[in-house]
Amino acid sequence: MKFWYDKDEKKIEEYKHLIMLDLSKEELKELAKRDREVEKYMKEVEKINQDPRFREYMTKEEDQKKIYNTQMSKAFNEGVSIGEKENSIEIARKLLNKLPIDEIAKATGLSEKEIKNL
Repeated sequence: MKFWYDKDEKKIEEYKHLIMLDLSKEELKELAKRDREVEKYMKEVEKINQDPRFREYMTKEEDQKKIYNTQMSKAFNEGVSIGEKENSIEIARKLLNKLPIDEIAKATGLSEKEIKNL
């Protein structure tokens, strides 16, 4: 939500699916002005909220737990990606004086340019 209130357009676009879940109806309308996907989401939410079976399907706490789990999963995956990249860089540094750059690139998945910058 910090991205929304800070008006960080890049982050809003990246995380809009999570941000949408926490916005008020008025804030959703503002976001929908710029994005057809959000507009479609709003219409679907309104339609579902009219269905009594859905309202009984999930409690607010269950919904919040699912949102939290989604956020944690995304954060975990981003962390793993960062860790893999850092590991590749560390391996490349160790190999830099022992192997040609093209072989290091093949072994680590880094580009030759990235390796030369090390």
